[in-house]
Amino acid sequence: MRKYLQFVKSKWFIGAACLVLGSGIVLGIRFFTYKLDNVHYHANFAVYINGQQEMFKEASYYTEVQACVASNVMTPAERVHMHDNVNNVIHVEDHAGFIIFFGIYTL
Repeated sequence: MRKYLQFVKSKWFIGAACLVLGSGIVLGIRFFTYKLDNVHYHANFAVYINGQQEMFKEASYYTEVQACVASNVMTPAERVHMHDNVNNVIHVEDHAGFIIFFGIYTL
């Protein structure tokens, strides 16, 4: 019992306990106050059909740059879209806009 009390009173134990407690407080504050406001990231991609890359040449595949402006109500086309005739980058504007990548492989 005495060794336990000596260990608890030691400078190393007190320093480690303060470090853990301080880290927990900082991380707790960060966790509860962190807000995700604007989302905008890019993802490179390519679509291959029968071994040929789809180039997305038609204008109907692209939206205006204004689709990248955050708004309260988003349509699916505003969440994930392409613009500026760049056929290998998609723009994601919403937390609900996620992408599932899959591939079909043949031997």
